[in-house]
Amino acid sequence: MAYNPFDFFRRNQKTLFAFLTVFIMIMFTLSFGANDFFQWFPKWLGTRSSGDVMAVVDGGKVRASDLDDIQKQRTIANRYMLAAAENTNAKLSGELAKLIPVVSEANRGTIAEFATLRRTGFIPEQFLQFLDNPQLQQFVVGMQRDNITRVREGLNRIVTANSPKPEDLDAAQLAQALLAFDTNPPRQGLYFTDAPNANRGDALDFLLWRKKADQLGIAFTREDVEQLVDSEFLRFDSVERARALSAVAEERRGLNAGDVYGYLADEFRVRAAQQAVLGASFVRADTPPPLSPDQQFARFQETTEAAKWSVATLPVSDFTNQVAGAPTPQEMTDIFRKGQNIEPDPSQSRPALKKPRELKVGWLEVTGKEPYYVAAANEAVAKIEPAVDVAHLLVAPLVGGPLGQVAGVGVTAAPDKLLLAEYARYKQAEIKKSAAWPPAPRAFEPRKTDTTAASLARAEHAAALVGLAAATPLTAGLSVQLRAERIDDTYRFATPLPALAPALLGGPTDLASFVMLDLVTRQQYPELVAPQPPPLSAMRETMAARVRETFQFSTLPVDDMEKLMTDTAKAVADANTGTNKEQRKAAAKPILDAFVATRKLADLSQVGESAGFADIHSVNRDPGLEKLRTRFAGPHAAAGGAALDNFGRVFFKDTLPAARGMPAREVDSQRFFTPRTYPEPSIGDLTSQSQYLVWLTDEVPAAASRRMEEVKDQIEAVWRRQKARELAKAAAEKLAAEVAKLKPDAATLSKEWPDLAKAYGPVFAMPPLAGTPLKPVGAAGYDFEQYQWPREFIKYPSRKMAEELMELRNKPFGTTVVDADQPENAYYVFVLAGRSDQLPVDYANVAYAPAVSGAENPAGEQLPTLFVNQARRAAIDDALALLRSEYNLQDEDPKLREKQE
Repeated sequence: MAYNPFDFFRRNQKTLFAFLTVFIMIMFTLSFGANDFFQWFPKWLGTRSSGDVMAVVDGGKVRASDLDDIQKQRTIANRYMLAAAENTNAKLSGELAKLIPVVSEANRGTIAEFATLRRTGFIPEQFLQFLDNPQLQQFVVGMQRDNITRVREGLNRIVTANSPKPEDLDAAQLAQALLAFDTNPPRQGLYFTDAPNANRGDALDFLLWRKKADQLGIAFTREDVEQLVDSEFLRFDSVERARALSAVAEERRGLNAGDVYGYLADEFRVRAAQQAVLGASFVRADTPPPLSPDQQFARFQETTEAAKWSVATLPVSDFTNQVAGAPTPQEMTDIFRKGQNIEPDPSQSRPALKKPRELKVGWLEVTGKEPYYVAAANEAVAKIEPAVDVAHLLVAPLVGGPLGQVAGVGVTAAPDKLLLAEYARYKQAEIKKSAAWPPAPRAFEPRKTDTTAASLARAEHAAALVGLAAATPLTAGLSVQLRAERIDDTYRFATPLPALAPALLGGPTDLASFVMLDLVTRQQYPELVAPQPPPLSAMRETMAARVRETFQFSTLPVDDMEKLMTDTAKAVADANTGTNKEQRKAAAKPILDAFVATRKLADLSQVGESAGFADIHSVNRDPGLEKLRTRFAGPHAAAGGAALDNFGRVFFKDTLPAARGMPAREVDSQRFFTPRTYPEPSIGDLTSQSQYLVWLTDEVPAAASRRMEEVKDQIEAVWRRQKARELAKAAAEKLAAEVAKLKPDAATLSKEWPDLAKAYGPVFAMPPLAGTPLKPVGAAGYDFEQYQWPREFIKYPSRKMAEELMELRNKPFGTTVVDADQPENAYYVFVLAGRSDQLPVDYANVAYAPAVSGAENPAGEQLPTLFVNQARRAAIDDALALLRSEYNLQDEDPKLREKQE
């Protein structure tokens, strides 16, 4: 009988199935989600981690892939919590709406007011329009803050009352939960805001906190995590839990509940570790620790006192001639392997031997002053019908308002519509210009305009008055003349007598109605007293010139360039060229050439192209692109010498939209012979500046060398530069040691330090380094500006350099710091040569300044909170510094803190 391989399975099938069952049970037990056996075991074998070594923690290498995994896991955990919050808020809002009708009469007003104000961000609907007015923003934001405080107190009153009605207590607790989320919303896509997640550096910090949680024995099961999540939200149950999981699963395929709960466990473990080390008040932003006035002043001093550093520069290039010898074969091989697939980047120090992609760029400029557009504009204006019914101008208001809509019918029927429209724009602009907040008239001061004549001769005043009468009963039933006078009087009394003015003027007795009237009249008063421009009959030639200018610098060139972009894109698409440059050129070049020839742009030197091929970093030195470089540097001039580093990105890169929850993706541009606007994203008015269109004309793709001999000279240059860095660093440390021998006072340093340093390199005085003074932020907020590095001297400051200088700026005079810039092109010796001291009176002038115009001092209100937040951040930074020391963090990659896409 022939051998059958299945006989063995038939004879031993019971044993085999028993073994298979046990094996499956073991696999199921080991597979429990994030950080299970199948994740940590390959890591233990060293097969899962990949990428550059970003740091060494406790002797173990932390690679880029490890940190990327942490970031992805944290994104999932935060997305789950945000989805849970959204679902819970929707649920609570619906339940609150059902409860309001059954709440007792005594408390229904508080609950209903909360629900109403919440829909408009706790700003009454009639005041939302004033958020766009800089003069009224502070008033509106203060009103928002007062409304939140009043509602919170009202809800607390209901919750803490003796034996409240069950429906009242239920509604108040729902409202409190919603209010807590509204007033402390997630920031930057994070629910766990105590641990940022912007870059790999944040992921490394999270890893350190996670190690501390392991050391403290903090561990949570899935049931623990469910209870922790439930405690974050009111009435969170299995239904909301399933919805949150579904929301995360839609964005991340292949996820299971075990993974998500494992990632959430890490978040709660890190939070618990932070609370154990720092205390709860320094971790949760909603429970900040209070600071005494002395502590607030100390924080103010620490933040605003500016250190004056004098800096000596030692360029590495000055030391390359001192390097002797040649690299060994092993050194050559090591450099080649490290830099073989890396393109050059002037902001980085790593070896880069790959030949980068190079492009050529074509461009054209349109100014609107070309004879082509001048002739076309004259022809367009000549076709305007010269007749105009001037009589309309005596009665027709050219502004908005109820009367404007009625009387405007006659204007729109006039044949000279272009001139009328231009005159309307001109008139409105002139009125606003002359009415730019004139000084408010004092009570009983003579009126600045004849309101009778203004009301009768200027119909827009009547329209404004009708609008005011509709907004408030104060002027209801009065004649046009009396309404104008009443508005004038109201404006006089609004500021000096805000409480008595309503009664004196016979208006509303409640202050809220008067405040509304006062705001409206403050808006209308300047235009009521503004002088009128001449009528159209006297301005006809000027208006015709303005219409001609609109055609010449806006309508005609904008339409012309938009048509060029549309025509070339269509020609390329119709030719089905894909990415074939020659086919694109054949399809689009005739259209571009015809455009240039018809408008004679070549004769006007308004068309050109690159002088040669250039990569993304060297294209900013191409002489053929001088005009484009000048335009780009204009709005970026304040950024210093590094501004042009992004010049090439405009041509080399395109940003593609990304799916929901994912970052935008940057790809190599393929816009060959397809013009686009530059540098503005769209075409605007050419009156103040010209408009450029740019397109790619040719390309040399990037290429990595496969043989070391091909880049031998580059390898030797890299080696020589590495050795020169060692020499430059040694020279900088020698100079710092010589500075330490000087007398540590400002006079000696200012006299002897420059003479000492001139033998090493140029010396410059760095702008004072501090958090710099307070500046307004938003409607009525205050914050400290970040220090702006003097990039004309230090083009690429390193993160380590910034941290050390900020940390040591309160040290004694003569303190030195030796550090290199990010690409290690130069070493710097920083010497602390002076300081601008802040005194208690300086803080008092900011924090305790008297109120202005009856408004509270916003800096005095917000500085304590600002300082508390700074204290929290400082405490967390100090704790992280201790963790780095405890876990022996070494070899941190300089790019660790950069955001990655």
